[in-house]
Amino acid sequence: MGARQYMNRLCMPSAYYYAETESELYPIPVARGLWGRAGMRDSMLHEIASTPLTGKSTYLYSDWGFILLQQIVERLEGKPIDEQLAQYYHRSLGMWRTGFAPWKEGRRDACAPSEFDLFFRKSEVRGYVHDMAAAMMGGVAGHAGLFSTADDLAKYAAMLVRGGEYARLRYLRSKTIELFTQTPDGFGNNYRGYGFDKPNPQRRNSSYLSSVLTSKSYGHIGFTGTILWIDPAKDFFVIILSNRTYPDSNNSRINTLRLRARILEALYRSVIPAS
Repeated sequence: MGARQYMNRLCMPSAYYYAETESELYPIPVARGLWGRAGMRDSMLHEIASTPLTGKSTYLYSDWGFILLQQIVERLEGKPIDEQLAQYYHRSLGMWRTGFAPWKEGRRDACAPSEFDLFFRKSEVRGYVHDMAAAMMGGVAGHAGLFSTADDLAKYAAMLVRGGEYARLRYLRSKTIELFTQTPDGFGNNYRGYGFDKPNPQRRNSSYLSSVLTSKSYGHIGFTGTILWIDPAKDFFVIILSNRTYPDSNNSRINTLRLRARILEALYRSVIPAS
C-alpha cells in the first residue's frame, strides 16, 4: 500500500460472510449486490461487549458507545431506531427526505455517491451507508446510516437552537440539550460532548472549524465530508454536505485546504455582526 492509503485494495469479501444474492443465510443488505451472513450483527455486538475497557483517563475515538446506545433505546421502546426517529422527529419536523437506507424507497439515484469502494464492497457506494460497521448491521445503526438534505437538517438545527422547540412543538428539554452539548468533567484533555463534538480549546482553527465560533458551539463532523455546526450563543448554524470520500477515502483535500472551516467562517462573518 502507498503511504496515503489506509486499506489494502487487494482484499476480497469472504465468501463465508458475504454473498452476491439475498437468501435466508445472507439476509443483511451491505451494499448493492452484496449481502451479509445471518448473525453478523450479533457477532459485532458480542465483540464490542467482550472487549475490555482501557484506563479511566484514556480517551479513544470510538463508535461503540452509540452502537450500544441503539440497542438500549430499541429495547426500552420496543421498536427499531429508524421507526422511532420517523415517528417522533422526522414526520412532525417535516424532514420528509431524511431516513435510513434510501435505496429501499427507490431513492438511490437521488443520493450523491460516497465512494467507489475498492477495499470492501468493490463497487460505488450510493444510497447505502458508507460506514463499514453500519453497513454490516444492515444500514441502520446508532452511529451512522442516516441520510438527509440541507433543508431537512436546517429544521433539526433550528429546533436545537430554539432549546428543543420547533413550530410550537417540544421535542427535547432544554436541559437535555445543555447536557449533551457540554464537555464532561474529569476526562483529561477530552473536549468532546456526550452527544456532539465541541471546539478543541487547544486548536481553535482546525481543518473544519474556525476560531470565530464561541466555546458554547457544538456539532457533528461526518467522515464523508459533512458537517452540522451550531453556535447557540450567536443563534447561528451551518450545514455543509460534501462527499470528501469520492472517488475514494484517500482524498483529503477538503481537510488540507480547510474548505469547511473557510466556508463556515465566511458564512459566520456575513450574518453575525462584528462585536
